[in-house]
Amino acid sequence: MSQPANEPGKKRPRPSRAGAVLLAAGALLIAVAVLVYVHPWGHRGNGEDTAWNLTLVGRQGEQVLLGRDDIESMPPYQGSGGFFTTVGVVNGPYEVKGVTIERLCELVGGIGPSDVVFVSSTDGYSSVFDHDQITGQLPPMIRKR
Repeated sequence: MSQPANEPGKKRPRPSRAGAVLLAAGALLIAVAVLVYVHPWGHRGNGEDTAWNLTLVGRQGEQVLLGRDDIESMPPYQGSGGFFTTVGVVNGPYEVKGVTIERLCELVGGIGPSDVVFVSSTDGYSSVFDHDQITGQLPPMIRKR
């Protein structure tokens, strides 16, 4: 006849080390999944709570300052795009909608075939684009197939 496991004087079997590690890994995986779902660090809202300006500087030093309302009043462009990271990882293509950089350049004199556009942000990110990249004249190997 078997005796109940909670009988006084009887020791309960200890979980194995592998079982404890598996349980901890499972709990960690659940915690990470919840964080990814909630992503509190990535909350961007709808942008209405953030005041920002875009400063355009032309070839001759002319400047145009645009706010959110200015950008939203411009005709939007919709298409697909992606980017390469500094180590060569390809991200995208993504479906995007917004004002083209070429349109923004027109506000300060346009972009010529030998010009480049320098883009920078307050967090230190910067990038340089040439005329072909701005106007969408990409090499065949990069175009959408």
